[in-house]
Amino acid sequence: RLNPIAEDSASLPLLQYEALRRGYIFETRNVFTNACVYVEEDWKNSVFSRSKHVKRLAGMEQKLRQQGQLKYTEYRSPAELMKSYDEVLDIERRSWKWKKGVTINSAPYRDFYRLFAEEASRKGWLRLAMMEVNEKRIAYDYNVQYEGNLEALKCSYDLAYCYLSPGHLLAFMEFRLFAEEVIKKINLLWGDFESKERWKPKQEAHYEIFIFNTDLYSRFLHFLHFGLGLYRKRRIILDIMKRAMRKMGFRCRTSELTRSDQK
Repeated sequence: RLNPIAEDSASLPLLQYEALRRGYIFETRNVFTNACVYVEEDWKNSVFSRSKHVKRLAGMEQKLRQQGQLKYTEYRSPAELMKSYDEVLDIERRSWKWKKGVTINSAPYRDFYRLFAEEASRKGWLRLAMMEVNEKRIAYDYNVQYEGNLEALKCSYDLAYCYLSPGHLLAFMEFRLFAEEVIKKINLLWGDFESKERWKPKQEAHYEIFIFNTDLYSRFLHFLHFGLGLYRKRRIILDIMKRAMRKMGFRCRTSELTRSDQK
């Protein structure tokens, strides 16, 4: 079982060819789809033209400026990260995720995002953007950049400013900057395609691959998973369970970084 493999990966047709050549059973299923923005000239013209979306964001920006000094800052070095990561966690505490969602320091992540940010900053990959009003940080966007590709890993905003869409406004400030750089592709990851549609992304699927041997046991497993449909039913049940657990604020693992109701 191999998961996930991008639809444009050279591994996908190669694995299928080799598996079928040996007489194995080969199955693929779509597990998620990423929203990817390709930074080309026609994309810049369409996104940054005077569209309704741009006008709306410009209006939100003006309203934020009326509340005080609006500032955009990007942190990239290890020293800058040490000073700013606590601010990331503080924004998470003031966000909607703290009570209902999955925060950047949720126990199942086991502090992955902080450790990865430290390593990325040492290698020059990190791009941690923050927006502040009157020296109060109200939104962050955690990205990594490598060889012209940018991955948008995590973001959040202060719930008290939700009526001004600070998350979308911060992304817009970043995209204006990215459009002038050597970035070729921005991966906005999966989920919430409705809000990402404004950036005119292309959808890129990722697959889960199963390769079954020819012995009786393997063929029986294949029959259970795909003949009886247990694979699809299992995914549906697990998704329902995860959603229910998130709504109840229940977490299986503990961490000193997470809020008390996750323990």
